[in-house]
Amino acid sequence: MPKDVRESLYKWTGEILNDTDGTPFERMMAIDICTGEHVADTMKYKPRKFEVTFNSEDQEKIFSIKVLLLFFITTQAAHIHRWLMFFRL
Repeated sequence: MPKDVRESLYKWTGEILNDTDGTPFERMMAIDICTGEHVADTMKYKPRKFEVTFNSEDQEKIFSIKVLLLFFITTQAAHIHRWLMFFRL
């Protein structure tokens, strides 16, 4: 991964963990995998237990990106789970 992407991922991982660590809530973010530019995140939404999704406005932003990295963290059952998903649209 390019340095800008790694730095963006590191920054958002800290934001998500700071918000959700030790809770049943989940957060998700999307970045452009070519530039590391932030595309969308769920930090502005009310947190929900054991589920996370983007609203339609953020989904439109996400679908406009050709290569995307989605990252989300959940702290279910006292374990931190991280998912990285790469999409080529």
